[in-house]
Amino acid sequence: MKKGFVRALWGEVNDDRREKVSRDIERVINCKYRHDFTVYCFGKDNHRLCSDMGLHSVMINDSPVAWDLDSEFWRHKLDIFNFASQDFDDFVYLDWDCFPVSRVINPWPELEKKEVIQANLFQYRTKKCLWRELDHRKVCNGGFVYIRGKFASDKMIKIWDRFRIELDKIKRKRGVRGLKPRARERCLVNDDEPTISKYVDELVGGWPGEDKYYELFEPEICNLRRNSVFPKELNDRKNIYFFHKL
Repeated sequence: MKKGFVRALWGEVNDDRREKVSRDIERVINCKYRHDFTVYCFGKDNHRLCSDMGLHSVMINDSPVAWDLDSEFWRHKLDIFNFASQDFDDFVYLDWDCFPVSRVINPWPELEKKEVIQANLFQYRTKKCLWRELDHRKVCNGGFVYIRGKFASDKMIKIWDRFRIELDKIKRKRGVRGLKPRARERCLVNDDEPTISKYVDELVGGWPGEDKYYELFEPEICNLRRNSVFPKELNDRKNIYFFHKL
């Protein structure tokens, strides 16, 4: 069984986000707990940049941008999931601001104790899970995502496709009155996290509630810097390898 950690890079080298991302990449490279990972890149320049830094880089698209950066920015991450699922049986996707805080020694048995997908549960101010009857603001954070098996990424892409169809309907309906979709409706397509959250909900027949979520889907090897749904005393019990400094 092939297992591994993956990160990603897309967008133009000189885009607005690149300064922060570049700082985070440097921190990851220079971290004393640096570990092996694969970087999936969109674009030749991004691939060259990562290779020049000594990173194991895989270019999955010649173009640095496959999706609209204003309205579909995080859709790129679902493509990363899809490519990683072809290369690995189990993998952990990490945003660049998710840093190792201890030596990473075989975390896979711990991850295998829970569900086929795991992500920290984040408390937003904005409603993001619009399909739920409650807890619309409790969302799977996309900075650390563990995926086991070959089918999760395909199912998440299909969920995103459904969200896009739904958003197109909203655009047409609102457009008749000269209105635009609300931010929380646009995030269904621009953000990867509603898609991940919807997939989790569908795995267990609907939103399981935060207690059941912790039991099944909250990773034991990563914590959030802020806005975790769970109390500090519960998160402090974890034996973490990663800390997401979002």
